[in-house]
Amino acid sequence: MKNILLLATGGTIASVPGKDGLAPAMSADALLRYIPEHGRLYNVDCVELMQLDSSSMQPEDWPRIAEAVYRAYDAYDGFVITHGTDTMGYTAAALSYMLRPLAKPVILTGSQIPIGYEQSDGRKNLADALRFACESVPGVFVIFDGKAIRGPGPSNGEPATGMRSAASMPLMRHGSTGIWWFGTGFSRHRRPLPCSASNPPSARMSVS
Repeated sequence: MKNILLLATGGTIASVPGKDGLAPAMSADALLRYIPEHGRLYNVDCVELMQLDSSSMQPEDWPRIAEAVYRAYDAYDGFVITHGTDTMGYTAAALSYMLRPLAKPVILTGSQIPIGYEQSDGRKNLADALRFACESVPGVFVIFDGKAIRGPGPSNGEPATGMRSAASMPLMRHGSTGIWWFGTGFSRHRRPLPCSASNPPSARMSVS
């Protein structure tokens, strides 16, 4: 059985009503309770990194996410990061460079509607992300609306379609009968470059 690490950063998927409207507050463990298949199809450990609205995610936050993946890299088969949709594409692109090379899947997902709402897309997106994280497909991906898109590609699309890629078609669609692959040629790489004072995740890319 595969071991997956779920990293929560906030976003709409984790939002609950408050005195000023919806705000991220749901823990990673609380999110996982909406996915009953965990423990039966895969094991999941949870870490809450931050509780940020997507619009509040800054480049300074990316190294913290990358560091969490790096520190736990040898202990897990895949990683899922819950994230707000407004800046998910930016974070996915950043992690694609900060964590290279990768031999395991690092998945970002979120939702247009909080996971606690009956009509939420969050339950399907999170379940798809966890299943995809069990695949031996290396790299950073966004899983949204039944599609997998490589990390550098996604941009925030229309609410009806969620995340879309401006550069390429989705690599995968997930349906009730399984996963359909549209692309091939995935390469298996070694673990990410070591983090150190001279080589922190933030030094692996420049932000201008």
